[in-house]
Amino acid sequence: APAAPTFASVACTTLTVNWTAVSGAVNYDVYRRTGACGAGAVIASNVAAVTYNDSGLTANTQYSYYIVAKNTCGSSANGTCASQTTALQPAAPAAPTYASVSCTTFTVNWSAVSGATSYDLYRRTGACGAGTFLANTAAVTYNDSGLAQNTQYSYYLIAKGGCDSAQGSCSSTTTLTTPAAPAAPTFAAVGCTTLTVNWTAVAGAVNYDVYRRTGACGAGTAIASNVAAVT
Repeated sequence: APAAPTFASVACTTLTVNWTAVSGAVNYDVYRRTGACGAGAVIASNVAAVTYNDSGLTANTQYSYYIVAKNTCGSSANGTCASQTTALQPAAPAAPTYASVSCTTFTVNWSAVSGATSYDLYRRTGACGAGTFLANTAAVTYNDSGLAQNTQYSYYLIAKGGCDSAQGSCSSTTTLTTPAAPAAPTFAAVGCTTLTVNWTAVAGAVNYDVYRRTGACGAGTAIASNVAAVT
């Protein structure tokens, strides 16, 4: 009777059953049972090779196999049984989140999914919908760049393991835009050696650089950088 089979290329719905040739055997019948070892049903007959590619299986499920050797004289006793569990299909990833959003770059982040070995990231310009493959990565973060200013981008992920997950949830973010030029400043608390410069906030601005020139308006020199206030 054949020895216990071994297994290779185990995926979510497929695996390969291998066994050692038996002296005098012409071909083999392959038996399978869902669950632990026990009486199985023949899934392939008169296999001349010592390998069989099984398919149509269910992810994360135990299957048991044994082999019967055959020749013109008859069939051997049932071979020794061995079991294998198919790979776990990863769950669909949650919607990604975003950080360090700027005019042309930002970081896409997502939560790890059990059973995933890597992730395919998809991007779409505009609202959520069918996207275009952007990258495969084993990380749970991706720095996207070369984007357009003031543009909405949508992302979703597919987790990959023994097989691919369903498409993950989608989310969107919008890049920043270069702020409009500020209006002319106004002045307050003008003294002999001091004054206060005030200006109106500009949509999309994070901070401001203040320039000064002695004399009439013209090219000035920065006297304060990255001022978060409007004064």
